[in-house]
This record gives sequence, C-alpha cells and structure tokens, in this order.
Amino acid sequence: MSPDGAYRLVLFENRLTTVAMPGQSGDAGGTVRLFDSRGNMLGEAKLEMLQHINNVRWYDDRVVLPLVFDWKLNGQKN
Repeated sequence: MSPDGAYRLVLFENRLTTVAMPGQSGDAGGTVRLFDSRGNMLGEAKLEMLQHINNVRWYDDRVVLPLVFDWKLNGQKN
C-alpha cells in the first residue's frame, strides 16, 4: 500500500511447473500490478524474481522499482 493508502501493488507469482531446490522459492518470477482505491489497474510489469519488490519506493506523485517501473500515481506511465 502507498503511505496514504490510495494505491496498492499486487503481486502475482508465476507457478513453477518444476520442483525448486530448498531456498529457491524466492527466485520465482511474476507480475506486479498497480491499482488505485477504486480497483482500477494503472500499471503492470514483469518481475524476474519476486524478492526484488522489496526495493519499491513510494513518492508523493509516483511509485518506483528501479530498473523495472516508474509509474505516476495519476495513472499515467512514465
């Protein structure tokens, strides 16, 4: 959730069809989507590894995951 609660990021994990070794579950890829408080999807990006989502930075007018997305919070992509 954004600090003001007006936006949220939702992660969708790609299901692995093969068995992962112990400790590799965080290596799974997936998709991250940005939604506003009305449920409108404002952005979508693919992630090589879901654990990278820990580097998300919320600003007053945008949300950034370096090298993956930089979205304006009014719904327009940069």
